[in-house]
Amino acid sequence: MKYQDPKRVLSGIKHLKGVDIPVQAYFVLGLPGETELTFQETLDFIKELPLDANDKINYFVATPYPGSRLWDEQESFNINIIEYDFTKYDCQHIIFETSDLSVQKLENLFEIAKDIE
Repeated sequence: MKYQDPKRVLSGIKHLKGVDIPVQAYFVLGLPGETELTFQETLDFIKELPLDANDKINYFVATPYPGSRLWDEQESFNINIIEYDFTKYDCQHIIFETSDLSVQKLENLFEIAKDIE
């Protein structure tokens, strides 16, 4: 999980659930630096969340939009953009691969994540 403290997130969700506030959780998958191990850690964390039918998990694929830092600094992020059909730049299609995760592997992992609800 990147840039967040899982214990703090879990605590916040428990507090929300304790007062009957529905939770919407958003996850961006496939960011540079993500590996199969970190991806699995994220999936394990998602499975631990005390969510019910009133809650929603939303998954998005990291997408390097033109003009974004990810687009402008592809080499420093060590990514290879493989898709230039901008109709697919919807955060649901794999647009790039990393040195750690191929397009095929990212697609497989994204499908696994979407099956968790």
